[in-house]
Amino acid sequence: MDPLRLEFTVACPPERAFALWAEQTSRWWPHGHSMSGEPGLSVIFEPGGRIFERTLEGVEHDWGEVLTWEPPHRLIYLWHLRFDRSDATEVEVTFAPHAGGTAVTIEHRGWERLGAKAEERRERNRRGWGGVVPRFRIATLIRGELVIEAWTGEPGPVAPLHVHHEDDEAWLVLEGELVVRVDDDYMRAGPGDAVRVPAGTPHAYSIAEPARYLIAMTPRIRELIARLHEPGETDWRAYASELLV
Repeated sequence: MDPLRLEFTVACPPERAFALWAEQTSRWWPHGHSMSGEPGLSVIFEPGGRIFERTLEGVEHDWGEVLTWEPPHRLIYLWHLRFDRSDATEVEVTFAPHAGGTAVTIEHRGWERLGAKAEERRERNRRGWGGVVPRFRIATLIRGELVIEAWTGEPGPVAPLHVHHEDDEAWLVLEGELVVRVDDDYMRAGPGDAVRVPAGTPHAYSIAEPARYLIAMTPRIRELIARLHEPGETDWRAYASELLV
């Protein structure tokens, strides 16, 4: 049975991409894609050792074992999240310099060892990668503390022209289309496209077609959004931001 193979690029050097994947996994990994499903869990890759989650209460669940640890270029591990180790498959992730960023290749193999369970397990993991990879991609665009949320919406304006003076923000479209204004430029972003707005850059965005997308932001921006949905006036300056219209 053929391996699952995914290829994509990220706008950061291999050193940062490898570190984010293997050493800072907790920053972007979806907590629902785990054993406990608990928010705030840690995901830990031990070089030459275990891959596991640790909940806030200290409960640990094994996911796999690291076989090859070659930063910043290659990582190979056994993978058995939610299954016994005897049903482990093998994942290889490589990070290669590409056009000022990094080409990431994932090969998930070893399905044949699962016998009659192979087809169902392979399809299950194909869907799983579809939820994991976009979060990794958008996480490479934001430094520091990070909040990633999945949003949906119908056509129309979402955010008026504003600026975050100290915080970056990014979007990655899963379905539909967004229109993002960055300074005086307008960018149309469709499925698979990502847009990053650096701190200090005026921006706004709207939905052109019914959309499902990821938004990555700092905790301070998330607090501002929550405040905007509460009654009363919002002091944007308290969140190092400014409304420009």
